[in-house]
Amino acid sequence: MQTAEDEPAAPYAVDGKTIVINDENASWTIDRKTYDIQRIDVARPSIAKEVAIEVPGETAEDWTVIKSFDRKRPIQASETGKDIKEEVHCEEADSHQATAPRRGNIALLSLGALGVVYGDIGTSPLYTVQTLFSSLPTDKDHIIGGISSLIWLLLLVVTFKYVVIVLTVDNRGEGGIMALTALAARSCNAESTKWLKVIVLFVGVLGTAMFYADSILTPAVSVLSALEGISVATPNLNNRTMPIAIAILFLLFTIQRFGTGFVGRMFGPMIILWFVMLAVSGIEQIVQEPSIFEAFNPGRAVGFLLDQSSQGNLFPVIGSIVLGVTGSECLYADMGHFGPLSIRLSWLLVVMPSLFLNYLGQGALLIRDPTLVDNPFFHMYSDNFLYLSVVMATIATIIASQAVISGTYSMTREAIAFGYLPRLTVRHTSNSKIGRIYVPTANLILGAAVLIVTGAYAKSANLANAYGLSVTMTMMVTSLLVTVVGVTWCIRNSRWLLAVPLVTIMMAVLTLDMLLLISCANKFLDGAWFPFAVAIFLFILMSTWAKGTHLLRDAVRAELPPLAPFLAWLTAETVQRSPRTAVYAVTDLNSVPPALVLNLRHHKSIHEAVIICKVTV
Repeated sequence: MQTAEDEPAAPYAVDGKTIVINDENASWTIDRKTYDIQRIDVARPSIAKEVAIEVPGETAEDWTVIKSFDRKRPIQASETGKDIKEEVHCEEADSHQATAPRRGNIALLSLGALGVVYGDIGTSPLYTVQTLFSSLPTDKDHIIGGISSLIWLLLLVVTFKYVVIVLTVDNRGEGGIMALTALAARSCNAESTKWLKVIVLFVGVLGTAMFYADSILTPAVSVLSALEGISVATPNLNNRTMPIAIAILFLLFTIQRFGTGFVGRMFGPMIILWFVMLAVSGIEQIVQEPSIFEAFNPGRAVGFLLDQSSQGNLFPVIGSIVLGVTGSECLYADMGHFGPLSIRLSWLLVVMPSLFLNYLGQGALLIRDPTLVDNPFFHMYSDNFLYLSVVMATIATIIASQAVISGTYSMTREAIAFGYLPRLTVRHTSNSKIGRIYVPTANLILGAAVLIVTGAYAKSANLANAYGLSVTMTMMVTSLLVTVVGVTWCIRNSRWLLAVPLVTIMMAVLTLDMLLLISCANKFLDGAWFPFAVAIFLFILMSTWAKGTHLLRDAVRAELPPLAPFLAWLTAETVQRSPRTAVYAVTDLNSVPPALVLNLRHHKSIHEAVIICKVTV
């Protein structure tokens, strides 16, 4: 076998070498002939030292162990090692620069984020205020207190928790419960924290199952709630909302194969019109009743909640208010599709102001006419614009469904990589954004489940009690995992002064999440058992698959030869080499890749260049 010293003019060409790549964390591509190497690390990984011991006359320095590579161009024999190293340095700088979005793309990414990420939370005004005041007095104090509670919950949960804190924690650009679980698990790899890793995996898989359960309910309740606005304009069409909803949802899942980029570009301009409509309709009502601005006073929210607590009505009220933040987890789940910056800008500049104005407008309308509590959102529009509002609401709720669908794809890919789901087909739908994917099997199963739930429940009111528990449990799991990642990072880097405020802040966030979870669990017997049962079923399914995969992997590894003696044998023996390059991606460098063993056993040869790449999930 050749060593790095065999070709001094081009020391980093891989042709004719067996190379071990240790802890590869970046994406990479393969060329069939030659490579430029980006990051070189000679003899530091333990595998090189083991081989040096096994092979007399060779030292560890003779083994080139590469940490990362990328296809660039053929290496010319006239190039010196110094030239290559200088080029490598430039390529590394370019690769890091490429990870940040260009300024010209921020607007397009933000537009796409509006059309995919914020559809769910952007359609909450359709049913949140109606649900909240359906069981409350509609006097002025209760209305202002309820709207104030809703606004401050949006500020605390979405703006503070997700936009400020959670979006800063990513797993190589990916977000969502499964990606966060993998990141937290890697933070607990030390022997002293193995017990914590077990807990992290349990909690993370449970949170993932809860997100899947929520993904079934969100499209159904969103589209049904929008189409029920038809009953305000034309009561005779009330019985036709369910078949129309099924047709719309079927079409939505059908176009997923074109990718989230296409869907985002198609829905982005429409959702902008939707948020403009929310803001304008809210301003029209606020102008007639400006006293609703008292809702920005946090004292009104605190007083309202204390009054409800004294009446024993606190948990049901919070269970209704939480409907306004049910789309929060989509901000994190869809981060891989659009990036954190575009998601933050979309929220702060468009979504949050529009939601605030609309909720204030609905409150102002109810102060002026409490009898309109049956459907305050659609009553804000005059007869001339009522049908238009129903059409726009239907389009917006279709977009709301897209938010959880895209998040489901990202979550599925992470679960596959982590070994909790079978290796389903994952199609990349973008040439520039690795997070934009389409998973046909997940789309088929999710679409079928959504259509069945829509047909079974028929009305959004029937789904109201089932909606919320899975969302709040997912939100709490996210907070727990972010806390684990943050605290372990502080301990590992000896940032003790930072650990104290971090724990304090996250304990406050977890307390709020617990309150929301208890409030939604209060509706367990009234319908919240359904998403919980779905989540438990998925949890058992995913855990069983992971356990079976682990047992199978251990059984296969027990029959494989160790890697270090195998490489030593390749050096000592003359093995027939076939043209071109073979790349073996593995998760463990202690044993020979099974495919390599089979190739050598059946063909009595190995490829001219063999790359064994450890991929860390």
